[in-house]
Amino acid sequence: MQDASQRKSSRKYLRTDSLPPEYFIDSNVFVNARILDKKYGSSCAVIMRELTTKRLSAATSTLAILEVSNALRKLGMSDDVVDEVRAIYSTGIVVHELLNVDVRLTAELFGISRVSPYDCLHAAIMKRTGLDTIISTDPEFEKIPQIVRVDPLAYKPMAGKKAGHEARPTRV
Repeated sequence: MQDASQRKSSRKYLRTDSLPPEYFIDSNVFVNARILDKKYGSSCAVIMRELTTKRLSAATSTLAILEVSNALRKLGMSDDVVDEVRAIYSTGIVVHELLNVDVRLTAELFGISRVSPYDCLHAAIMKRTGLDTIISTDPEFEKIPQIVRVDPLAYKPMAGKKAGHEARPTRV
């Protein structure tokens, strides 16, 4: 049985175990956290810590995980690919698979925005799964209708806050 101080400390942080995903995590967040990028490394590491400790409710896709694998390979880190993929899945993040309907919507989004088809595919998966906010270093997402991008440098950790508030920017 927990004493009062243990119960109090366990309530210090909001856990998102039972909350639906609120953010989509782009592949560059995982990569920048892994390589400790000079500009984004520490902020992406905070996001990963929030995800791992269940203070961030988020989703990604099988495509994003494949992009992480390819980015690490291109960076000469092929030996780290298996461990990184395992690490991503171990966070408990929701991982959405690609569907035919996503590819069709990707083409429509590409026709409107002329943004990379890979980014449009992420947006299509987001739309299908009811997400509108992506954490990404890539400003191109701002060109895709009804998608809101949170730059990792602007992300506010959710510790002690109600999920979904204060961290979500408004669309400009």
